[in-house]
Amino acid sequence: MVSLQTDSQQINLIAGGKTLKLAATKRRTTSKVRTISVNFYSGGGKSWSLIVNTPKNGEWIALIEYGANIAKK
Repeated sequence: MVSLQTDSQQINLIAGGKTLKLAATKRRTTSKVRTISVNFYSGGGKSWSLIVNTPKNGEWIALIEYGANIAKK
């Protein structure tokens, strides 16, 4: 399941009892869609983009790079 949280600027992916929160950026304020759509595109290599279009909230995008070694301090 995919949910858009506009107040915290996140796209949440929910499956198997786990929630993955992705930072999202608003691309377009005016969207010409009548229904919510979720698209997942390959950017080549290890990069992917998740795009959510909504009639009221516009278009939001989250950029994903899988297999990245992110060290937290």
